[in-house]
Amino acid sequence: MRGPAQRDTLRELVVKLQINRLRSWLSGWSAVFLGALSGFGIVLSSSQLGAIPRPHSYKWFLSIQVGTGALAHLYLYLSIIGFVLAWWALGAGVESGWLTVKRIAITFLAWATPFFLGVPVFSRDIYSYIAQGDLVHRGLNPYLSAPSALGNTNILQSIASVWRDTPSPYGPLLTMHGHLLSYIDGNSLIAQVLVYRAAAFLGIVALGLALVPLAKRRKVDPIRALWLVTLSPLLIISVVSTAHNDVYMLALVIGGVLLADHGHRRSAYCALALAATIKAPAFAVIGFILVHELIRSRGLQRLWLIVEAGVMSAISIVGATWLAGFGWFWATPAAFKIPTSIRTVITPSIAVGSFFAQILRALQVPISRHVLVSYFEGVFGLLAIALCIYLLKKLGRHDFLFVSGLALLGISLLSPSLWPWYYLWAIAILSATHLQRWTTLAVLAGLATFLAGAGGSPMLGGNSFYVTAPIVLAGLWYFIRTGHAQSLFEQGFADDHD
Repeated sequence: MRGPAQRDTLRELVVKLQINRLRSWLSGWSAVFLGALSGFGIVLSSSQLGAIPRPHSYKWFLSIQVGTGALAHLYLYLSIIGFVLAWWALGAGVESGWLTVKRIAITFLAWATPFFLGVPVFSRDIYSYIAQGDLVHRGLNPYLSAPSALGNTNILQSIASVWRDTPSPYGPLLTMHGHLLSYIDGNSLIAQVLVYRAAAFLGIVALGLALVPLAKRRKVDPIRALWLVTLSPLLIISVVSTAHNDVYMLALVIGGVLLADHGHRRSAYCALALAATIKAPAFAVIGFILVHELIRSRGLQRLWLIVEAGVMSAISIVGATWLAGFGWFWATPAAFKIPTSIRTVITPSIAVGSFFAQILRALQVPISRHVLVSYFEGVFGLLAIALCIYLLKKLGRHDFLFVSGLALLGISLLSPSLWPWYYLWAIAILSATHLQRWTTLAVLAGLATFLAGAGGSPMLGGNSFYVTAPIVLAGLWYFIRTGHAQSLFEQGFADDHD
């Protein structure tokens, strides 16, 4: 007779065998076909449910009725399941050797094509980018003028309402990028969307080209890195469909790290500083590289390293600011505060604060939701600072890339404002480390996009915190109580490249 423990072990083994059998059956070209078919399913259902240009009389060229109401939502979510399943199954091709760079390129084109041609989905940010480019094209300063200065146009109506009266939160390099693209067929909103997507596609190519040699240099699988990043539902939807500018920052960050690995520190600082003129998280990577070098140096050499990092970064930042021609408004405290001023319920601190506020309201305790959310924002902020300090101490003996990736993951999770594509920061960096096999990264790469609704609004009508808050609390308890976080760090710091 088998005991309960033996029966549980046998049951787990049977489940794993069934999962592996399903993954093997779907792998290869079957997975590629399923992903392409599911991608078209997401796009066709999103022609009714996605981030449709406004007013609705503005027709997208690829728009097919797949049903209304519940039927359209059912079709959308079945397509999402198929798309994620195809990506997960294709991961078996990494282990078997079936997946190659050439097949990754073919798969990417097959999966990305429907999202390139279809209506934007899961975010309306691409309309904001177009509006900011048009502001510059008209001679307005995007750091002083909001998209509402364009008047009641199709572009303005298509932007999410929270961004219509908000100046640009992006740096000068992105401002120049939008200005350049605004000259290309600015009379058609659909044409402008396609232009921004084409530019984002080039950013993906640059990211992939830098990621492969970086993974090889750190003796991890470059194919797995490409699968985890460039084929993930998170990147394909967040970058191909809605052209999120994080891809440009990441291409420069990965390129900068590659330069640093080859001993070209000055060029690395220039590339990373340019990345920071797109989005500020790149500054964190500069800091980790500098501290990494300082710990390994002595005396006057440390002073020289600080001067070198400061001068080379300043050259890039000043140069980009001067070329953009809009002064230093982008670098003011008010500008840096803009991204964190929009509170979304998919942000862990806000989800937890909202969750406890609802509990206290049910118990008739007179504490406002605003107070609790602010409190948890502060607590999570302190946790982020503590995490960064802990990781900085680890730089004495370990690789800055691994440490930087964990820091960016912690910063994004613990920040006062989180959007799904922010997870790309850590995923792209950690994909070139031994943590490319970490299940948490795969879960984020596969599912994070779907924290938002197809139209870019919060899931469950803004009540998603009933789901996300318990998950966040359970995750924190698991990592802290079980010691999993410590074992993760110990394993990582034992195995990383130095």
